[in-house]
Amino acid sequence: MANLNSTITLQTEQNLIEVCQRMLCAPNKEALTHSEKRSGDRAFAELLKRYNRWIWKQINSIPRLDSDDAYSAALEGFQKAIATFNLTTGNALASWAYHCVRGALGTVLRDQLGQAARVEKLAATTSLVYEDELRDPYEEGLCCKKW
Repeated sequence: MANLNSTITLQTEQNLIEVCQRMLCAPNKEALTHSEKRSGDRAFAELLKRYNRWIWKQINSIPRLDSDDAYSAALEGFQKAIATFNLTTGNALASWAYHCVRGALGTVLRDQLGQAARVEKLAATTSLVYEDELRDPYEEGLCCKKW
């Protein structure tokens, strides 16, 4: 087992991407053998290990993001980058991953800002709706009455 892990670690980035793409782009995941799935998972794990600091740098460049949501989105963007990366261009994966990861983070940011705006609007209208119905017992003198 240590031998398989060390061979994964020593593979070039292009080989790891090819292995991942076979798994990620398979039309029928159930048709993959256990060995193919395991190799794909290990190749993805190795790429993630190599790019993890870079992914966190992208996340931290947008400080308003919830880190859990941002990391999930960044992983999805990174997976998309691997699955759609064109190996024949000679470009680095980081070039394409930048667009995919930043796009995913931008979507999370828009969703979070939209949610915050909806909550703020709801809070503003809710206080107006119920403001007339609230009664303060101190203003009405009910708390001071003796029975």
